[in-house]
Amino acid sequence: SRVPDPGSRTIIAAAVVATLAFWAYTRTLLPGVDLGDTGGFQAAVLWPEVSARQAYPLYYELGARFVRAVSTANPARGLNLFSAVFGAIAVGLLTCLCALVNESLLAGIVAGSLLAFSYTFWSQAIIAEVYTLHLTFVLVSCLALMAYAERPSRIRLALFFGVYALGFGNHLSMILLLAPFAIFLLQVTPERRTLFTPATIGIAMAIA
Repeated sequence: SRVPDPGSRTIIAAAVVATLAFWAYTRTLLPGVDLGDTGGFQAAVLWPEVSARQAYPLYYELGARFVRAVSTANPARGLNLFSAVFGAIAVGLLTCLCALVNESLLAGIVAGSLLAFSYTFWSQAIIAEVYTLHLTFVLVSCLALMAYAERPSRIRLALFFGVYALGFGNHLSMILLLAPFAIFLLQVTPERRTLFTPATIGIAMAIA
């Protein structure tokens, strides 16, 4: 029989850790409406009018579609489940990222498990909040950067720009990663001047 390559082992491990996290989140999921921001998100998710609460356009666009698909009768629980789904996805992505960065499957599993079952992240993965989706975009951006570092190309750079730009539709704190991401690009790009060509700047502006 064919022996799985390291990439396959990493994906399988990430899927297992993510599945365990999702199981834990669904077992402890908030069943309905909560107070504070969470209640505001739950009340506005299917509201037809635009409100100040809907200041996270991508979160609401994806959340509303998810709620209509799985929990129209109970939008509050549906939006809580939406957080659990992306919480598990973020856990799986972190497992992959840390395994690749450290070249150690064990390191990835430990990192993913520590995130999955940490008090703060768990508390955000069982209620309606924007942070699990936010971390998902952060981690996909990091993986896109790793792909670019492995084989720099304009297509891979554009892919990173696209993911990073989408993250702003969920949470504007993505701006905090601008400096470290830019420094990383400068460090891994063989010909740094290519980052400042009109074509690259044009792609970045168009995607933004």
